[in-house]
Amino acid sequence: MMRLRIVGLLVLVGLTTKLSAQEAQFNQFFATETLFNPASVGNGAFANGDMRRQVNRFGLSYRNQWPSLPIGLNSAAISFDRSINNSFGGFGVYVIHDAFLYNSFNSTQATIQYSYYLPLGQDNWRIRMGMEASGVNKNININNLRFPDQIDDNTGEISATSEILNARNINFFDMGVGALLQGKHCEMGYSVKNIVSPFYTFIGTETEEIRMSHNASVRYNFRIGNNDNLPTYLSVKALMNQQGAFSRWLFGGTYQTPQFSFGVFGQRLMKNELKMSGVSFFAGFKVNDLVVGLSQDVSLGKSRYVSSQSSEISLRLFINNPKSVDVQFQPLNKLVF
Repeated sequence: MMRLRIVGLLVLVGLTTKLSAQEAQFNQFFATETLFNPASVGNGAFANGDMRRQVNRFGLSYRNQWPSLPIGLNSAAISFDRSINNSFGGFGVYVIHDAFLYNSFNSTQATIQYSYYLPLGQDNWRIRMGMEASGVNKNININNLRFPDQIDDNTGEISATSEILNARNINFFDMGVGALLQGKHCEMGYSVKNIVSPFYTFIGTETEEIRMSHNASVRYNFRIGNNDNLPTYLSVKALMNQQGAFSRWLFGGTYQTPQFSFGVFGQRLMKNELKMSGVSFFAGFKVNDLVVGLSQDVSLGKSRYVSSQSSEISLRLFINNPKSVDVQFQPLNKLVF
């Protein structure tokens, strides 16, 4: 009975994150930063060490949530962004696809983004501001679902459902904005998404629901040692997502060099009476211009008896334009993790 109840709660949070929110819930938020905050567009130039050099950044991420459960939460994203040569701007695009419950529920979002940054004085501080516009499609495949009224208690035969489907395919336009404050060793960001997301429902009656989502992030890099040939850092990172009654917190840190990184993060997810906790272990490495991130999540508490783990992989490729113009302005640390 406890197992069924937990499964039901997991389905509830899956519906919340996949059908109510437009952004996927990737745990490697530092590798998918443009998905959480449009102000991060063009930030690859900072991570790669050249503030005004033209840097093209390609990203690919995949997350398999609760693989031991039949509900199947899978998210995939592909992104591209670049800083504009000899300019204070940047632009980017990304596409996210989510599949849930044997591909019964699918969500696809295509987004274009623009950011602009301003230096703040001579103390290596700068502020970035960004905005995005999205086209969203959500659909339901009724053939993969079974409702209680379809099953005959005596014969077990499956018949047509009397459930009323308000829609099977929904398309709408959405927007988001964000800001990012950056210093030599730290970064703080905040974004608001789903600003114009309309109310929609596939099944059931319409009720008021908060669509707007809020994301806040912070990162601080502590230098370890004075070896300039192999600079090492302890990077403390945190992320908060909040949308209505749903909230998620991630906090942890990574030990990193320009070539590899490893770390651990704690996660707390809440939705009304549902409370879930977990630990995420991360490892990353850099080969030339390719950065690979791997993470494994381990569930804690009662949810570990149903599905004990989830996995995620991210790939990022940085391509510099050697002919672009540099300026005399101190960049962020050359860290890509």
